[in-house]
Amino acid sequence: GSIPAELGNLSSLEVLELQYNQLSGSIPSELGNLSSLEDLYLNNNQLSGSIPAELGSLSSLQYLNLDNNQLSGSIPVELGNLSSLWYLKLDTNQLSGSIPAELGKLSSLGFLHLDYNQLSGSIPAQIANLTSLSNADFGYNMLSAVDPDLIDFLNSIDPDWAETQTVPPSDVQAVNITTSSIELSWTPIAYTGDGGYYQVSYATVPGGPYTIHGTT
Repeated sequence: GSIPAELGNLSSLEVLELQYNQLSGSIPSELGNLSSLEDLYLNNNQLSGSIPAELGSLSSLQYLNLDNNQLSGSIPVELGNLSSLWYLKLDTNQLSGSIPAELGKLSSLGFLHLDYNQLSGSIPAQIANLTSLSNADFGYNMLSAVDPDLIDFLNSIDPDWAETQTVPPSDVQAVNITTSSIELSWTPIAYTGDGGYYQVSYATVPGGPYTIHGTT
């Protein structure tokens, strides 16, 4: 079933743990009314839709775990208002767009996992302001970095972040089509590290799920 919006009326609630269930539907925006909430665990469910911007109103929140769901859309810039946040885990979803620079305001943040999404663009230089950050994972997205100080920072907390970014193929062509199959070709993709390779995955519907087909 879904998460009832009425939970947003529990104004004294400090901990909400609903992880490892079969919850579906969207995250109610009413959860943003839980002004005393410190821990919110909704991970490992089947939740979909976007992350409500209203969660950025949870000024007491220290732990936010939404990983292993089917959440889509962008990361709300409002999450940058969570001044008490120490733990942010949004990995293994279908989040897209860029990482908001506002996350660089989370001065207490020590744990940040954004891996296994569809995030793209340059990682904002403000992320290097997170001096308390000791555990981070940006892998398996389509991210890059330009600022030298940021690159040094990323390499220190997530050494393989650059080598684990996904790369979209170019010049994709159908070279052999039958009634039951299709053979594709694309421009070879050179791996950016020594002795490694990229996994090639495919999906039959937009957004996955993806199946590993081979390597390149």
